[in-house]
Amino acid sequence: MTPPPEESLDQRKVFDAIPEKFDRWRLRYTPELFRFLVSRCSLGKGARCLEIGPGTGQATDFALDAGCDYTAIELGGHLAAFMRAKYENRPNFKLIEGDFERHPFERGSFDFVYSAAAIQWIEPRIAFAKSFDILKPGGYLAMFFLHSDYQTPNPALYADIQKVYDEHFRTDAPYRQRFPYLDAMKYGFETEERFSFPSTRRYTADEYIEYIGTHSDHIMLREECKDAFFGGVRDAILRHGNKIEFVDEFVLYLCRKPHDRLTPGTSRNFVKGKSVAAPRGAEPWLDTDVLVCGGGPAGVCAAIAAARNGARVLVVERGNCLGGMATRGLVGPFMTCYDKSGRTQIIRGLFNEIVERLVARGGAIHPRDCLGGTAFTSWIKVGHDHCTPFEPEALKLLLDEMCAEAGVKVLFHDDFAEPLMAGRRIVGARLFTKAGMRDVGAKVVIDATGDADVAFRAGAPTEFGDPAGRRVQPASMFFRIGNCDLAAITADIEAHLGDFYRKDGVNYRSLHWRVAEARAAGDWTLDRVSIGLFRGVREDEWSINTSRIMGVDSTDPESWSAAETVGRAQVDQIFRFFRKYVPGCADARLLCSGSTVGIRESRRILGEGRLTAEDCLEGRVPDDAILLASNSVDVHGRFGPLSNEYVAIRNGDWYGVSYRCLVPREVEGLLVAGRCLSAESEAAGAVRVMPPVMAMGEAAGTAAALCLKTGDTPRALDAGRLVAALRAQGAFLGATR
Repeated sequence: MTPPPEESLDQRKVFDAIPEKFDRWRLRYTPELFRFLVSRCSLGKGARCLEIGPGTGQATDFALDAGCDYTAIELGGHLAAFMRAKYENRPNFKLIEGDFERHPFERGSFDFVYSAAAIQWIEPRIAFAKSFDILKPGGYLAMFFLHSDYQTPNPALYADIQKVYDEHFRTDAPYRQRFPYLDAMKYGFETEERFSFPSTRRYTADEYIEYIGTHSDHIMLREECKDAFFGGVRDAILRHGNKIEFVDEFVLYLCRKPHDRLTPGTSRNFVKGKSVAAPRGAEPWLDTDVLVCGGGPAGVCAAIAAARNGARVLVVERGNCLGGMATRGLVGPFMTCYDKSGRTQIIRGLFNEIVERLVARGGAIHPRDCLGGTAFTSWIKVGHDHCTPFEPEALKLLLDEMCAEAGVKVLFHDDFAEPLMAGRRIVGARLFTKAGMRDVGAKVVIDATGDADVAFRAGAPTEFGDPAGRRVQPASMFFRIGNCDLAAITADIEAHLGDFYRKDGVNYRSLHWRVAEARAAGDWTLDRVSIGLFRGVREDEWSINTSRIMGVDSTDPESWSAAETVGRAQVDQIFRFFRKYVPGCADARLLCSGSTVGIRESRRILGEGRLTAEDCLEGRVPDDAILLASNSVDVHGRFGPLSNEYVAIRNGDWYGVSYRCLVPREVEGLLVAGRCLSAESEAAGAVRVMPPVMAMGEAAGTAAALCLKTGDTPRALDAGRLVAALRAQGAFLGATR
């Protein structure tokens, strides 16, 4: 290894001169970050952990408290002495005074290596490769740091302080660390994920001066500048009420070494931070204008819309049919496409065309004929008016026909593997096919994977589930039953409508009295108290939405695989319950269960815009709205499998979804459509259902085609032009603004 330049080494040791001040004023990381690491990385007694550059222990206690066999390596002698004095009574504490780059660690000796910002002072090639080398197979590398914003909460103060920096900040050691956190995949790590933990803080003028005095470039401020600089900053804060506020983001990058011990410099799994450079001079296997990854409700509408607007379109679908959750997942019915009042259909366009063509061939009942509080809605009223029962087999055939009519090329049994990148622009994708890995070039890519797989692997920032609660909504295995007596079922439920109630966050609705009977007899073990049953197109057929599988991570193959097994077992128990306890169902037949569990939530992008729960509940419509919806905020399982939170719009009859919610940050040439849009967890719970998702797809496909015509990137596209095009295609977007 080449040793670092001496001047770099000196700057790395600058904190060593102020251990007491450093300990008092440097930030402690948010406890949520540490709890997450302990849980995610299985840290506990016996786990061997190495902290690189612990300073004075800002990120040390959590590992010791978890029972880890903790080792720290600290370059500064004074900091090392401070750490020894602080933790000498902890039996699981060990400290090495030395340089991480030079110290001869044993290969494969640690379960967990981490660094709170100190890693940025290490040559990246050494930091990643050596961390990989000393980790055990399956071990984790965690890197975290603070990203602060004091401009937003204090714009005038920020401007005044910037003037002080411009006039008086002169240092011989400017801070230029720009560590490539996303490069871990180049050195053999199989996964790299980004997590964010928000926080806030406030200082008085004197406190803030002490705090910035612990920053490396401020410590090495030229002597003749110190009084004017620190005095100027202090005076600015005093003029603004003697307080300065920060909106903080603690950023965590978490990488994992594969169990099969790849050699550093190679790669295997396809996750964020790992992409393939676009081949120079090599012809791709296929070339298209618009590549749509995922042929579910969002993806198929994106493909049809783009093709109808003149683009060459390729859809890549891992399954054997289009329609995704509507066909393979048996999720049904389509939830409401009307406004809150139930008077106006507001999701139209391609969705409406699909419904009307299904109705014409007997494959659906139009939503105008399906009212809330009836068998079509499991006798639920709020938010369930005008659902659309449909036949999955009819929908499969229709979507094949519509794609063929539009000239869309479809590849079944193929899956997106990794993006082809030219810098920060996506220019295609590598596909996993039965013929092996194949490259497809594209001018615009639409991520309709549901899990934001394309965006994530291309390096766009994402979040998983509910970041505040560290959870996702439960999955469900849908199934359909037939040969049921509609009159008998209806009579039993309508005789008990007065017994519907809500208690302790749990809804007691259809057939809860039968579930209680089965539980008492030992025939019901599921954590559910009611049955979600929705009448189908045929009178004797029903879609059943009762299964709940908690904690499913659909981005984790083991978690998703386990969910399929659990889901089928739940279907078996629920179906046997119908035959034994539900009037009219003694001779019921199990028609089919989903070929995949229904996923409500996983990864979402952090986009140029962001839909919030308040946007939905307050009926806000942005100027660049590409769809209107009235679907309620619907959160399952926040407090366990029994719980459900369902909140309808408070103001107005609808809300809008901004085009910017489909545009990911940091990656060009990419759009998303579907439940992986940029939205708060609760807001995504409103628009993850199929009618809004299909409208998002139509908008994304139309936008992609417009980009081809104008030469714009999706980020630069004139949203007004897109809105006008959607209106011309039959979308309802309210009065012209």
